[in-house]
Amino acid sequence: MSKRIKKLMEERNITIEQIAKETMINIEKLKKIINEPHEGDVTSVKLIALVLDVSIDDLIYDNDFKREGGKEQ
Repeated sequence: MSKRIKKLMEERNITIEQIAKETMINIEKLKKIINEPHEGDVTSVKLIALVLDVSIDDLIYDNDFKREGGKEQ
């Protein structure tokens, strides 16, 4: 999940500060969630997924599933 979040942040040009602002999760907690995924609670992971515009599954499972009509490309 860690690599996936970092990759999505880079692709979408979103900083950790932006995620913190939009999710109201403090930066230290975000860093911990990103670097140590087992530290993340479901609510926090869901908020991060919303900001990155992906499903929780897309964050947890590092696959190339694209959400176009629910079909893989």
